[in-house]
Amino acid sequence: MYKGDSYIRSMRSGESFGESAILYSTPRQMSIRASSETEVVCLALAKDKLMEILKDQVHVIAYKNLQKWAFSKSTVLSVLTTAQREKVIEKMKLVFFNEGDLIVAKGQEINKIMILLNGEVKINEHSKVFEAGNIFFDEVLVKKEKVLSHENYQVSKRKGRITLAEISFEKFLHELGGNLEEILSHKEKPHEV
Repeated sequence: MYKGDSYIRSMRSGESFGESAILYSTPRQMSIRASSETEVVCLALAKDKLMEILKDQVHVIAYKNLQKWAFSKSTVLSVLTTAQREKVIEKMKLVFFNEGDLIVAKGQEINKIMILLNGEVKINEHSKVFEAGNIFFDEVLVKKEKVLSHENYQVSKRKGRITLAEISFEKFLHELGGNLEEILSHKEKPHEV
């Protein structure tokens, strides 16, 4: 998967792409190139057929793919196995915010991982912007002490309602069934659970 000429990530058997472009009727934002190292077979469906088959599940599939992509981009969470990622993603809940809503206030304790599934979030109204597929606070998960937000995270004005997937640090660790140090120590020894 590429954005322009920049490599983003590899896709595995069973993954899908293009749902967001269909769902939101927007141009595709990524390019998919077949690997020269393996035979690649893709199945394609037209928008009308996909909508007929999946009905309201198109949103769910698009959101799950964004969550997988966010995990793969994370320097902390990319070490999880596919099975571990799937387990956590299944337990993440969807939350909705309207334009201008404050998601995390300055001084608030950071105790969950969040993934932006659509829309735009700004830090302190004028600085950094997060877009769909961005993950928040994954790096805080590895800190041993309580962390407070140094900034306000707010839904961009004039961008409409947004959807986030979130899971508390406590539930995240519970779902993985171990402490984070053990999970991260398997970085050098990848395996599927």
